Parts: sequence; structure tokens; C-alpha cells
Amino acid sequence: MQSRPPTPTLRRATCVAALVVAAFLASGCEREPAPPVRALYEAAADGDLADVEAALYWGQDPNEFAADGNSPLGAAAIGGHADIVAALVAAGADVHATAKYGNAPIHRAASRGHVEVVAMLVGAGATIDAHDVRGNTALHRAASEGHADLVRWLVDNGADREAKGALGNTPIALAATEGRDAAVGLLLERGAEVDVRDDFFKTPLHRAAVGGHQTTAVLLLDAGASVDAADMLGQTPLGLAAFKKHVAVAKLLVARGADPGKVSAAPDPSLGIAGGDLSEVLRTVLAATPADGRQAAAD
Repeated sequence: MQSRPPTPTLRRATCVAALVVAAFLASGCEREPAPPVRALYEAAADGDLADVEAALYWGQDPNEFAADGNSPLGAAAIGGHADIVAALVAAGADVHATAKYGNAPIHRAASRGHVEVVAMLVGAGATIDAHDVRGNTALHRAASEGHADLVRWLVDNGADREAKGALGNTPIALAATEGRDAAVGLLLERGAEVDVRDDFFKTPLHRAAVGGHQTTAVLLLDAGASVDAADMLGQTPLGLAAFKKHVAVAKLLVARGADPGKVSAAPDPSLGIAGGDLSEVLRTVLAATPADGRQAAAD
């Protein structure tokens, strides 16, 4: 992917930093002893631009990690402090540096939905589809947390909407897991695959059913999701909704054509499901939704 031009904020910060350095070198003077200066990481985390500039002027390293394993740039990114991100990048902060738990600044900014900071980092050379320690990208982070504006920006600027992260999950799978309807809707509008499978062969509709997210399930079904898709254990979304006692979702699925005969009684350790008799929930659902009125109940 081609690198993007620096943002206006980043260009201004770079110019200011260059002028300060040039003026100091032209003076021919030795730098006076440093006064007590606040730690760069602490100032960046607090969003204190004046203290950040003082720390940089007196020689603190923008790439020195704090005791907790995080960098000043990462701290500024998660706080959404765009002016400090610009100053640190201009001073040579590494936009690719990963923190103690494998998160680069772009991941930390994405988890909080900071569009301006993510755009600034990408403009400074950060990889838009960089994977964190769990294999997730900035788009996974934004989708999972429901940051719809950032989801839109990332996809519109080239992020891979089908990137596979932890356990084979794509961004839409994580959004469906958490019931992030705005993110699910945006990803569907931008062409995300509605029946994409994870490592357990589950689709986003399986994930919405497990979480009891009825409106998410409606979005997926309206986009053509397979109502009777079976995962690697043979379980359908209806079976998962029934095991989790999400009666409203189970009713919706039956109303949209799910076949109760395809429900599996097999256990699913990945979801803490012991397996067994589903008759209680299914009886409730089927009693409320007669077979000859299923589609009408969905409308």
C-alpha cells in the first residue's frame, strides 16, 4: 500500500521542530544544564503539550519505554492527544514500535476510536493493517468497540475488511459478537462477507445468536446471512440461541426460516455449552411462532 502524505498538523509540527533545532545549532552555544523536567511518558499520557515539548528539548528520548512497557507515543495515541502525537512523530518517535503486550500506537488509538490520531499515524507511515499480538488489526479493534466513524475511515482508506485475526475472526465477526450494530451495518455496506467463517466455522450470525443480539441478527439476515449455517460441531445459530436461552433471537430465527430439526444437541466447549436437551426453549419458541406464520412474524 502506498504511503499517505503527512497530515497538516504533522507537517506544522515537523517544521517547528526543525526551526528550533536549526536556531540552536546556529547559535553556537552549548546547552545549559537541564532543569527538573517532567518525564516524557507521563506528560504524553496526561496530554500536557508544554511538558512534552520541554522534555523533548532537554533530550528525553521519544522512543524510550516506560516501566509499564508502553511508549510516549502509545500513551498519547490512546489518550487521543493529536497535538502530542504530532510533536512526538516530528521528534522521531517510531510509529511501528510495539508496547509490552504487542500493541502499536495505531492499535491503541483504534481501541478508543480516535480517528484523527489514527489518520495522523497512517500519514506518518504506520501500517494500516498491522496485526497486534493476537493477530487483530486496527479495524478489528474499532469494529469490536463499535467505533463506527473509525470503521468508516479505515475501510475507506484501504483497511482489509476481511482480515483474519484471533481465532480466524474478521472485523464483522467481532462487531457481531459485541452487538455493534452501526459497525456491522457499515461493514456490510462496504462489502464485508456476511457468511464469513472463523476457525470454528461459525458465521457472524452464530456470534450474534450467542450474544443475544437481536438487531444485529436482523441486519445480518437482511444482508443474506444463511439462517441454518452449521459450524464445525454441526450447530446452527438457532441452536446456540436456544442453548443460551435467548428466546427473542431464537424466535426471530425461526420466523426467518430456521429449521429446528437442524439444531444439534452436541456440546460446545468453546462457548461453555454442555450440550443436551433444548426442548424447553424450543417449545417456547415454536409455540409462539407457528410454522405456517414464520415469515409473517418476521415482517
